[in-house]
Amino acid sequence: MKKFLCFILFMLPLQVIAETLQFTGEITDIAETGRGSEVWLRLSKAEDGSSLDFILSDETALELERSQWLTITYEKISEPLVIGLRLTSEPVSQRFSSETPQHLLDQPQYTQVGDYVSGQLGDQGMYLQLKDRYQSVHEFIGIFELDADNAEKYVNKEVEVTYIKEEKINILDYRHPSSGLDAMANCADTATTQVEINRCAFADYERADAKLNQVYRQVLLAYKEDAEFIHKLKAAQRAWVAFRDAHLEALYPAEDKRFAYGAMYPTCSNNDLTALTKQRIEQLQQWLIGLAEGDTCGGSIKVIAAE
Repeated sequence: MKKFLCFILFMLPLQVIAETLQFTGEITDIAETGRGSEVWLRLSKAEDGSSLDFILSDETALELERSQWLTITYEKISEPLVIGLRLTSEPVSQRFSSETPQHLLDQPQYTQVGDYVSGQLGDQGMYLQLKDRYQSVHEFIGIFELDADNAEKYVNKEVEVTYIKEEKINILDYRHPSSGLDAMANCADTATTQVEINRCAFADYERADAKLNQVYRQVLLAYKEDAEFIHKLKAAQRAWVAFRDAHLEALYPAEDKRFAYGAMYPTCSNNDLTALTKQRIEQLQQWLIGLAEGDTCGGSIKVIAAE
């Protein structure tokens, strides 16, 4: 066996950037993938029309059904996926592997030039190390396997890697949005650590967000015969979501928010989100409770029974 293939196979620490996110929505589509207990589902939010697809792979996922509400906590992982490698003295035409899928070639591409340090075959592809002119080592994963007969020609030579920033979804947790929230209704009074206070603030926002979606769906149902109103209400809701997000960014403009605003940032930002959401709930409820008798303003607002 060639010397290159005799290297110990291991996972190098890749330059992975992970962002923890949450999405609460209604299951609008769901299907088994055919791979054991794995389930594909789509969560949707009526309030802004947004949706996300997820793959869940445990036994309880098989019990999920359409119209159920879930909160999924997940990581969006971005890692450099190398689609081309060449010695800088080689023609550009030799940059890519002939087997590189076209959909990868069509994505935004980036380059890194440096001295090739090493490469090992791993369970997901070829793991590469590259040292730049500042002597910093960069790790990459490639979708191709280098020809063992030619691999040594790269060592200690200047190379150019071409890569994309591949995004993957890693599910950390999922649950029904009401799960545990009622028990946490007054948890801010008993929380003793910043982590607990942050969790309580997020629970408050989850309750408000769930209520907003409920009221919004009620309005859509109550006025389903008024197509012009429904169209403009949906436009107003999308504009409100954009305002909400932009307003929060204006309140906390720093790029690294945890560093700039400290450990209380989750509490503060969730409190602001809760306040904005409650204001929007009150606005939407106008279409459910109607205007006070004798008030001639309000346009399409009708007096109907609130659920």
